Amino acid sequence: MGKSRLVNGLIVPPTHLELIVVDHCNIACRSCNHASPIMPSWFADPDSVHRDFSILAKYYRPARVKVLGGEPLMHKNLRAVIAAARASGISDHFSLTTNGALLHKASDALWECIDEVEISLYPNVAGARDNIDLARVKARDFGKKLTLYQYEAFRGTFSLKGTEDSALIGKIYAACKIAHVWGCHAAREGYFYKCPQSIYTALL
Repeated sequence: MGKSRLVNGLIVPPTHLELIVVDHCNIACRSCNHASPIMPSWFADPDSVHRDFSILAKYYRPARVKVLGGEPLMHKNLRAVIAAARASGISDHFSLTTNGALLHKASDALWECIDEVEISLYPNVAGARDNIDLARVKARDFGKKLTLYQYEAFRGTFSLKGTEDSALIGKIYAACKIAHVWGCHAAREGYFYKCPQSIYTALL
C-alpha cells in the first residue's frame, strides 16, 4: 500500500498531486474517473491555483504534480496555470497527462514549462495516434520524458446505485487502487482531496 510519509516536517505523498485544470474533455469515455462526459466546462484559475498550492507547499511536497482534466489541453491558458503552480514551490517536476488528440496544438512554450508528457491512448480517439510521432520529436527536441499508456477499458469508480452494506463498502475501499496504490491527491479551490473522485460525487 502506498502511504504518505513525514520527511523533514513535510508530508510526502506516495506518488503525486493532481492539478486538475479542466473538468470537460474532447472525448466522452464511459466510466471516466473524473466524470468528464457529464461535467460542464470549467477552467482552473491561475491565481487560485497559486494561492492553494502556496499554502499546501508549506506542509506537503509531492515528487511530482500531474496536470490533467478532463483534457488539460482544452484549457485556454494552460501555461499560466502550470507557471502559477510551479511558482508555489510545491514540486520541481510537472507532468502533463493527455489523451493525445490535441497535442498538435501544444505550443513550444508549453513544452518548455513541463518536465514530462504522459499520453493515455484509448481506442478510436481521432488524431491521438497521429500525434505520437510529433510528441516524440517534441519530447526529444525539448529534452522531456514521454510515456505512452494504452487502455482498452476503465475501472469503474462510481456507483449511482449506492449501498448500505458496510462489508461491501469495506471490500470496495480495500480494492481501490486510487487510495492504496496511486495515491491520487488533489487540491482545488481551497480544498484538499485524498481522492479526486470525491470532487464530483455531489454533482453526480
